[in-house]
Amino acid sequence: MTTEWAIELQGVCKAFPGVVALDQVSLAVRKGEVHALIGENGAGKSTLLKIMSGVYSADQGSIQLDGAPVRPVSPSQARQLGICLVHQELQQVPDLTVTENIFLAQELHLPGGLVIDRARSHRQAEELLARIGVSLDVRARIKTFGIAERQMIEIAKALLGQAKVIAFDEPTSSLSKVETGQLFKVIRELKQDGVGIIYVSHRLEEILAIADTLTILRDGKTIISGSVADFDQARMVRHMVGRNLAAMPAGGEPRSADAAERPVVLEVAGLHNRVIRDVSFTLRQGEILGIAGLVGSGRTELVRAIYGADPAEGKVTILGRALTHRTPQKSIRAGLGLIPEDRKGQAILRLMSVKHNIVMASIHNAERFGILSGGRMREAVRGYFDRLNIRPNNAEAVISNLSGGNQQKVVLARSLLASSTVLFFDEPTRGIDVGAKSEIYLLMRELARQGKAIVMVSSELQEILLMSDRILVMREGRLAGELPREQANEENIMHYATGGK
Repeated sequence: MTTEWAIELQGVCKAFPGVVALDQVSLAVRKGEVHALIGENGAGKSTLLKIMSGVYSADQGSIQLDGAPVRPVSPSQARQLGICLVHQELQQVPDLTVTENIFLAQELHLPGGLVIDRARSHRQAEELLARIGVSLDVRARIKTFGIAERQMIEIAKALLGQAKVIAFDEPTSSLSKVETGQLFKVIRELKQDGVGIIYVSHRLEEILAIADTLTILRDGKTIISGSVADFDQARMVRHMVGRNLAAMPAGGEPRSADAAERPVVLEVAGLHNRVIRDVSFTLRQGEILGIAGLVGSGRTELVRAIYGADPAEGKVTILGRALTHRTPQKSIRAGLGLIPEDRKGQAILRLMSVKHNIVMASIHNAERFGILSGGRMREAVRGYFDRLNIRPNNAEAVISNLSGGNQQKVVLARSLLASSTVLFFDEPTRGIDVGAKSEIYLLMRELARQGKAIVMVSSELQEILLMSDRILVMREGRLAGELPREQANEENIMHYATGGK
């Protein structure tokens, strides 16, 4: 039987304790089509993809692949059927090499089937990465790479084999414009090969650029499906959130006349390690300093080196005091706060309460005679739920049950409770929806007005241009250029990021 549909999901339902994640959701994707699946955090997008790819089983509903009914019970079985999912939360083994992760459970063997053909595996891994424009040491352990490189590795893995359907869950959340363009090139090639593509992204401009059709979910239900040509961003947002969204902060907000005269709160001089090469800059009170650059340019590594998460030589001065023998604990006490790009891996204790996650950097304030006081913890965190609009308003809730945007606010509350003077935001809106993104932007602007100094790393150029008072551009571990807001545009940033003088 031949059919135009690569995959059809009909009447899918899924409930977890206390939550109906999907309620009669249907999705049909044609062969050679990019079908966007969008909605706020918690709308049910990832749950639907996990059912399709065998991570979860549906409580109700059916799946047809190329016209035939299927019910994958594991990711490996789904992959054998021709269904591949590129997860937003990377499914990788950190201590294995790039090649081993790409071929995990799909190893290439020498004749006889007992010994892995490592030479052929390395060669094919390099070819898959080259297809998406990436050159990495495929023999290196995957834990040595940043999250952006690891995301590209996961995309390369999806190209292995004869997939009929590939679902991308926030694939560009840590990628720059150049890497995103390369991914789109690969997706268009897959379309020509007849592969059905499901594309999940909070970046609505990407939906307009790459998708043919879209389906919008809200609160676990299908709200609308149709051709992308019939939508603009405003109409998408209205269907996603069920209301008109509060205004985003305007770009180019004028700075006060005394901005250049404000005191320097952070000074970095000659910072260097295996990635960072002789980086120096200053940060003033109330300033938002954007850091841009391509994947692998050293953006995240710079922030981690300043914070003491990675070893580095060089001088870091906070409020006139040198921070020597840097560690995260010393940095916190000195007034530095870090909201890292990998929330789940580096920022939160997933099985603990929101309350514990907020106070963990200020634990001494919640102790009484060496014992943690629950009452003191609740009192310490109470004001942040309203101040940052953390939902649900429940200090005892397990943080892994919160949406990505609310987890981000909890990590921010931790730094504010610790009285941080300088806040590092590394990919502050990675993987969060348009409503939460607007709230994060407004919070950052308000913190700057209150005198906090902010360093923001982002792979989204529009975000960098919207929020920054000044922009540093990284390339190959060095500062390639500096742009005041008045001279900042995408062309100038990319000029420095790609090696221009």
